[in-house]
Amino acid sequence: MTKTERLQQKKKRLQTELKTLNEKITDKKQALEQVDQELLAVTMKDNGMNLSDLVALVQKESDRD
Repeated sequence: MTKTERLQQKKKRLQTELKTLNEKITDKKQALEQVDQELLAVTMKDNGMNLSDLVALVQKESDRD
């Protein structure tokens, strides 16, 4: 096997690894987004808030900035 062939194989292997890692990153981002949504829902429930309360709070915070 020539050096060119070895390097081509290495490149292909690295591209495959990168694709796999990118897919894992995407999966982790989706899982994190889901947990964020669940956390928000639970926090709101624990504090007796509904969606309009949350919107008012966000608007209040943005007005302060």
